[in-house]
Amino acid sequence: MINKVSAQLDQNLTYRIFKNSGSRQIFLSGGLREENSVDDLGLRGALPGHSVHLWRVEPVKGGYYKIKNRETGRYLAVSGNSLIRGDRVLLWEDVGQSDIIWQVIRSGDSRFGFTYKIKNKHSGLFLGIEGGSNVIGAKAVQWTDEGQDDIVWRLEGEEELRVIPEERPGGESIHIMPKTEWQRLFTRALSGFQIKINNYTPTANQFTGGVTYRYNKPNDCYIQFGEKIKHAFGMSYFRMDPATIYFINLTNHPPSINNFGTELLIEMSYDIRDTRNDYEIFANCIENLACGDGMWWINLTMMHMRLYFTPVLENGKISYTNPRVLITGAIRSEGSNVVVQNFNSGALFRRLADQIQLQLDTPEAKQFFRENFHNNLLSEARTAYREMAIGSTPSTYTRVSIQPNGDLKFER
Repeated sequence: MINKVSAQLDQNLTYRIFKNSGSRQIFLSGGLREENSVDDLGLRGALPGHSVHLWRVEPVKGGYYKIKNRETGRYLAVSGNSLIRGDRVLLWEDVGQSDIIWQVIRSGDSRFGFTYKIKNKHSGLFLGIEGGSNVIGAKAVQWTDEGQDDIVWRLEGEEELRVIPEERPGGESIHIMPKTEWQRLFTRALSGFQIKINNYTPTANQFTGGVTYRYNKPNDCYIQFGEKIKHAFGMSYFRMDPATIYFINLTNHPPSINNFGTELLIEMSYDIRDTRNDYEIFANCIENLACGDGMWWINLTMMHMRLYFTPVLENGKISYTNPRVLITGAIRSEGSNVVVQNFNSGALFRRLADQIQLQLDTPEAKQFFRENFHNNLLSEARTAYREMAIGSTPSTYTRVSIQPNGDLKFER
């Protein structure tokens, strides 16, 4: 057991303070009640999209810290600068008072990591929870150390990133964002990004030109950020002798992002269901004797899409230009199938890539990507990081480029 060892905290990290109750979902949080959202302090469950349970530390001489709530900008303080045990711990402005200064003491360790006690410098009492409660909504108080569990906490620090620094008078004209930072943040912002491909419907049954049946479903492909935010577009069927080809509900797995030289590269793989009764491609060969007996259902055995973009800034928001699309894959069908045997799958995927590229190069698709990617970046910054300069007002940075080492360079 390690006792009375002052912890060395990193002011470049954001901390979550967990109740030492075995749960990683019960936090010390500010803003518990709507009618007193600034000052109130206590236990709260995880609240995605908010920073009420995120804290920064500001070092004070002698190994002490001020502990600042991310959401409110106010500090951990003792009500009325009290010396009495049981009095409330709340959030308050820094007006130079001593009750916002704390010592963080490493109190023990275990296979789950160190635990800590948080001691007020002015009162000498410890941050605890009223009645020793583990119930969400229980209030924070100061109390003596009697060996009880409710004054023991776990701290988890997370590195914070800045994308574009806020405008400051006389600020730097160039800002470099390391690849390790933008890649992690952009990956989170793209977690809900999808490109769905579907141009088949079983109900069209439109006879076309006396040659083949048309099963095309218009405007049922889309680019997506999240469940309800979609940019729809249409995709024609492909005549690939000896068949007319349709795609059926192809939806990608979460993408990854990297750089490829001076371009951003988004990569995604598509669902491969690969069962006899659930197919990805429909080959329609009616009245075309080269197809054998009519229609074939075909499986994809692999499909991988690579999207290459040159990054640009538009009104302070990251967008792209010069999109390039590369799709690779293979197809398979059960039994003897002259469609698959004679089919040029490479040509099919090239035609599909060309159609996706044309869609991505439209002003509507670029605007959709820019606005929703921007909003996702803001959301990730609020929940995970200290600041984000891509804010509600456009940045004065006007150019962005990828350096040879993969870093992003922002310039005025």
